[in-house]
Formats: sequence, structure tokens, C-alpha cells
Amino acid sequence: MHRRYCRQQVSENRSMAPGLWQVVVSVASSFFGVQSSRVRERDFTRGRPSQFILIAFLMTGMVVLVFLLAVHWVMSLHQL
Repeated sequence: MHRRYCRQQVSENRSMAPGLWQVVVSVASSFFGVQSSRVRERDFTRGRPSQFILIAFLMTGMVVLVFLLAVHWVMSLHQL
């Protein structure tokens, strides 16, 4: 009985899982340290860790790429 209840509860939580845009916003807000406790609780109870990890890696890669492009641009201006 207990296992069935747990499975049902997990499936209900997964059905209310955050969407892709909510995951992106959640990861972005956690990058800046401004995520609310309510959203963090939602993410930990209803979200899939793989989604958050994948989005975090992608966003980190984008930040690194922006920094590299900015440094390259500044260095090309310095050579003129």
C-alpha cells in the first residue's frame, strides 16, 4: 500500500513538473542568487534533475562564449 501511494504521489508531482521556460528562468535566477524559496522547493520536489543540469551547462557555456567573444573583440580593437 505504501509503495503504491508513493508512486502515485511521484507521478502527480511529475505531472506538475516545471516547463522548459520555468527551468531556464529558475536556473538563471539561481545563477544570480535571487531564486525564491517557493520556486526552489517546487524545483526540488517536482523537477527532473537532468533538465536543470543540462540547462545549467548550456547557460554556463553561453556565458563563457560571451566572455570569450568580448575578450576577442577588445583585443582586436587594441591592435588597431
